[in-house]
Amino acid sequence: MNADFLLQLLLQVWLPIALLVMAGGLWVRFRPQFPADPLRVNLNRLVIDVFAPPLLFALSAQAEISHEMLTVPLLTLAGIAISFALLYPLLWHSRIGRDLASWLAAAEPEHPGKSGGRPAFEIPGGVVGTSGAHDDTDGDGDSDAPGESD
Repeated sequence: MNADFLLQLLLQVWLPIALLVMAGGLWVRFRPQFPADPLRVNLNRLVIDVFAPPLLFALSAQAEISHEMLTVPLLTLAGIAISFALLYPLLWHSRIGRDLASWLAAAEPEHPGKSGGRPAFEIPGGVVGTSGAHDDTDGDGDSDAPGESD
């Protein structure tokens, strides 16, 4: 790297970033009556909705499409297609898929661990600890903290 490249890097990359950080710090210090959070949200919307699409269009219009550039999306698409071709019969037309669907279904609160729901998991008190554990005194299926209203 030569000195000219480093100077151009400083002027084109680091200087704008430093100026933005400095402007944000000065805004908070000298304009406290205008909150920075709503302004930041609106500036983000402006950048994403107004400035980013033309920038992306300009970059894509200048890009040279070559054989090497297309290999990554094509290989990704081929991998997805092969995975789908292998997993579709396994997950939708076999016993594994039927059991998986019943396991992932929402559990019935009165019958946990049955074929229509998730398996029942027991967590021993020694693993989690008993300092934050409370018994289910009202029988609604959750632990009752002191002062719980349900």
